[in-house]
Amino acid sequence: TERGVARSGGKLLPALELPGYEMPEHPVGKGAPFVAVAALEQLARWSGNAAAVAEMTRKSQAGASAVRCWPHHFDLATLIALDPEGGDTEKARTIGVGLSPGDGHYDEPYFYVTPWPAPDTSYLPELDAYGIWHTEGWVGAVLPAGRLVELSSAPDPVDRVRAFVDAARFAAGMLLLQD
Repeated sequence: TERGVARSGGKLLPALELPGYEMPEHPVGKGAPFVAVAALEQLARWSGNAAAVAEMTRKSQAGASAVRCWPHHFDLATLIALDPEGGDTEKARTIGVGLSPGDGHYDEPYFYVTPWPAPDTSYLPELDAYGIWHTEGWVGAVLPAGRLVELSSAPDPVDRVRAFVDAARFAAGMLLLQD
């Protein structure tokens, strides 16, 4: 680099700029090198499992979208449309099935199943042993990475996640039918 400007294929690229909001302190901000190979390998494994589960869900559910990386949260997911096309997209019933790499709600990767529109949370059906309901800011069944590792006795993580997704998708569908 030359004065914060990177080269790519002989061309100069603009330097990265800080975002317009406060970031938490991190050693990289004080000049430490960015070394995250182990973390990236771990994230790649979680993402690979998420892609497999989302693709299985897409193939088994009519109305499921292609598996995508959604840019607003960097989650990998499919969206299952329950209502015919052409209706009000804000009111159209959908179920999202995916994996978040972690966010302000959970500081670890988590699988989720989210019904839309958000259902009344006064009665949420019981989930299997793995899932918990998240109700702050959004409503969805969640399976945090730590809980998956801690509670699991099945040998295949994709099978474990698939069981959670199937149970949570059923629960989300029942919630959307009540409204």
